[in-house]
Amino acid sequence: MEGIVMRRGIAALGLLLFMTATPADAMPELPGWTPVADTFAEYGPDGLWEHINGGADAYLGFGFRGLTYAEISDGERVMAVETYRMGSSLDAFGIYRLENADAKHPLEAGAEACLLAPYEARMLSGDRYLKLVAVEGDIDADTADSLLEKLSNEEDALPEELFGLPMAGRRAGTERFVRESLFGLKELRGALIADYVVELEPCRFFILPEWKNLSAEDLLPSLGKRWEAATRDGMTLLLARVPYQGTVAMMKTQKGWLGLAGIEDEEKLIALIVATSGC
Repeated sequence: MEGIVMRRGIAALGLLLFMTATPADAMPELPGWTPVADTFAEYGPDGLWEHINGGADAYLGFGFRGLTYAEISDGERVMAVETYRMGSSLDAFGIYRLENADAKHPLEAGAEACLLAPYEARMLSGDRYLKLVAVEGDIDADTADSLLEKLSNEEDALPEELFGLPMAGRRAGTERFVRESLFGLKELRGALIADYVVELEPCRFFILPEWKNLSAEDLLPSLGKRWEAATRDGMTLLLARVPYQGTVAMMKTQKGWLGLAGIEDEEKLIALIVATSGC
């Protein structure tokens, strides 16, 4: 009960400081559920810590823009609806996968959704990350799916940039978005990465879609002294040797710069990315 009182107290404070709309304006109609009075609140980047003290940094790292909070009730249960608006669909994917990498109970709604029974359900929807949190009572899969479906967008899908990653050998569910400093390299930003097993070798492919229109000549001067160009089969690669990672190789493809790391034998790593880049 103390936790419920604290959550509602924070929501009331948010209402006084940030309110610009009503719960009815903030959400679509949810048959069987009505807004709980005086619970609607909004939080911007400077105020997120009031709602998730200690967890705000991860959201800010994925371009967090704003949070709306409201409670709804069906007469017996009370659910909090939290809608986090992120910097982009990739950012929303990034925070969703960061927090739900090991989710065991998938749901049907949105681009991706899961149930953390019996108290919470979460959904990825475009540039939004939504959470249903049981304030009073429990939440079951059918209720979660029904509510999240009504809160989702009709054409929700995973970010199209994911299709730039190779399919063969990919370990399902390991895809993630790293906004800053992939492998600790500040020059590698905005990377989609996934774990693979290729030719019995565990490795990681990544893609940098924002660099799609840049050539090796464009990139190399900005990458720093760690990187060098190499040629294999008439194609240009960019290589860096990274502590604890070994060699990281990148090649330009039609969908962006494709990278590979995690294979100790450098020649084997180069041969694999060359063979994969045309797929």
